[in-house]
Amino acid sequence: MKCLIALEAALLANSAFATIITDPVGDASGHAGVVALSGAYSHTSLFLSAQFQPGTLDPTNLAFFIGLDTDENPATGEQPFFPIGSEFVVDFNSLASTSQATIFQQHVGPVGSVPISFGTNSFNVTVPLSMLGNDDGAALFGLAEGVPTDAGSFDAFDYVPDSARGGGPLEGRHRRFHSTTLELRLCFSLSELQHSVSLK
Repeated sequence: MKCLIALEAALLANSAFATIITDPVGDASGHAGVVALSGAYSHTSLFLSAQFQPGTLDPTNLAFFIGLDTDENPATGEQPFFPIGSEFVVDFNSLASTSQATIFQQHVGPVGSVPISFGTNSFNVTVPLSMLGNDDGAALFGLAEGVPTDAGSFDAFDYVPDSARGGGPLEGRHRRFHSTTLELRLCFSLSELQHSVSLK
């Protein structure tokens, strides 16, 4: 499934079709279920977006992390747990904040926070590349999402895709948009993160 993602002014007033990886409906044990995850980047920012099964998203009872393998090398970065190879993590926990996501650099700690916006069945996060070590924006990534147990941990109920639950190196696919010189790289995997996550 493909969907038009409206990108912000940082994309030089252009918009682009993002490649979207879908996840099955109804696989989150009755909790908020992600059905699609997408990403794109400009020369200044990384844009992340998730779509949820209609009627399941509650931004006041939500937590997730998205691991970013910014050098696209699974042998570097986070080892040996999810997200394999990630250098950075986008972390959201509604018990900590309902309006901000925190950017962590693996083995370093928090490097900043960014606003998160919610729609009826979606969220969007824009991460400045300056928070990612001035990376070029091309990155492999994966998501785990669930219900917070406290302000620093959560029970994970959904993974994109389901096969990522078993762990393993991040994988990706890409598409270059010649009109906006964007390259999209999407990927998913799961095992565990430094944060406390109970797999259901």
